[in-house]
Amino acid sequence: QGIRVDAVASYSRAIPHWNLDQQTQAQFATHDGSIWIFSSSQALDHLAKLLPHQSWHLAKALATHERIAQSAKQLGFGVVHTSRPVMSDMLASLEYL
Repeated sequence: QGIRVDAVASYSRAIPHWNLDQQTQAQFATHDGSIWIFSSSQALDHLAKLLPHQSWHLAKALATHERIAQSAKQLGFGVVHTSRPVMSDMLASLEYL
């Protein structure tokens, strides 16, 4: 048709690269009452790789799907709650946790 098309990368999933401070913050958040929010099982896979020897039994998670919640439980999260990925539902779940 004579039009020009440009390809643009708009989204990509990859394991993050943490510096020492970020790693320390993440380790602290496993037992300080923080609530981890997950909308992807892949994020949990990455977390397991980033902190391979971390104990998660004191950590709390909010997952936006039952399959993601199951991944959090398998990683060892002590408290896992599932919520629909709707802001009002997630806020209500955070109050519950």
